[in-house]
Amino acid sequence: MSRVELNELERMLTNNTVLSELIKPLSNILSSTRYTKNYPILTMPLFFMFGFLRHLKGTKTSNEYLQELQHITEHKNYPLARSTWSDALHSSDRFEVLQDILPALVESAKLNLPDRLSGVPGLASRSVYAFDGTYQIESCHFKKKTKKDGGSHSPKGHCLLPCFDVRLGIPINAYIEISSKHEISILKSQVLDRRGIFYDTGALVIADRGLVDCPFWDSVKSSREIEVITRYKINMVIEESEKNKIRPLLQNEGIIADETVKLKASNKVWRLVTYRTPEGQEYRYLTNNFDLEPGVVAFLYLRRWDEEKCFDTWKNDFSQLKAWGNSKTALRNQTFLAVITSILVAIFVNKHMSDWGIFDEKSLKKQENRFNDKLLNSRQPGSDRTTVPWHFLFYKNTSKISKQVLRFLKSCFMKKPSEQLYESQLKPKLLKYF
Repeated sequence: MSRVELNELERMLTNNTVLSELIKPLSNILSSTRYTKNYPILTMPLFFMFGFLRHLKGTKTSNEYLQELQHITEHKNYPLARSTWSDALHSSDRFEVLQDILPALVESAKLNLPDRLSGVPGLASRSVYAFDGTYQIESCHFKKKTKKDGGSHSPKGHCLLPCFDVRLGIPINAYIEISSKHEISILKSQVLDRRGIFYDTGALVIADRGLVDCPFWDSVKSSREIEVITRYKINMVIEESEKNKIRPLLQNEGIIADETVKLKASNKVWRLVTYRTPEGQEYRYLTNNFDLEPGVVAFLYLRRWDEEKCFDTWKNDFSQLKAWGNSKTALRNQTFLAVITSILVAIFVNKHMSDWGIFDEKSLKKQENRFNDKLLNSRQPGSDRTTVPWHFLFYKNTSKISKQVLRFLKSCFMKKPSEQLYESQLKPKLLKYF
């Protein structure tokens, strides 16, 4: 490997290519970023680009990825040494740069992506985030020692706790833990992180039942006015309850109970909302918010599903299913690169859909068919109702990046960007299957 070969590879990848357009928002940020350390071989722009490209192509192993880079340059040797790539992944200095530039990229996304919750009754411009945990397979070089073996590692794998911006439909941060800790413990350890969401005063957090800890959320609400919506756990003890009046509004359709409750686990009052789906299933949501209509509380929890779609993309399309390295720093670098990849692809796709005045019609049609099937199956005998539930109006942006779009990017990242290319290769994939 030499700097000359890497320079040649960088020129090939960024010289008026689709890839250069994809990474342009990041390139603009990097050009104005000062680093405390100089990287003479693998520069920070190249590190970002290689990590982005590995996720985009979904390459599972380092050897396979380095061979792909070799095929691009058509040289006899790898343009990038495996040890150089490994050292970069384990660099805490590079992770600091990742942390520093990510907020600027999120701000860019806010300017370029649609607000998926615009117009939701009572929500205004309030920040809405979702948390849920997922697990990652360890690298083959990771020497796992669980409690059974006298160690502290999790038997499930490495725990990832991404933060998902529900308004933008993208991940914006992530917390990583290799030891066996409960997800709520991981979240608590991040409260003092000034880059995290707990410094966004007044935010609304949607969390899975695994993140229910009433005293913790009570303290966060007291200190930062941050409230939570989660699922009620059947083992929670309700000491007192008082029914609230449900206003006859469209957004409260399906709400069968709205109660103010005193829980044994908390010194504060909470709210319990019971929602019945058109299919007859009942769900109970617990929140310490008392301003939103109960139907909006139920709807917002449903939107937590967007984060599950993000996990689906990471595990099935990006190479985020398995760890690239055996240290916590390597995992952090890998995961933050996945976050950045998700944001860049979302900005790229939205730009072209906006230029054409279209949505991801193919995916939206699939989504609409599922909604229509639910509506048809739930229609009561003698009912002539043909309208869809009010919250379906806020599903005009798909939750998952289309596989067809990702296939386009994988196949065409080296091609020259042009309207003809996008019209012939990208637009049809957004409109329909071939």
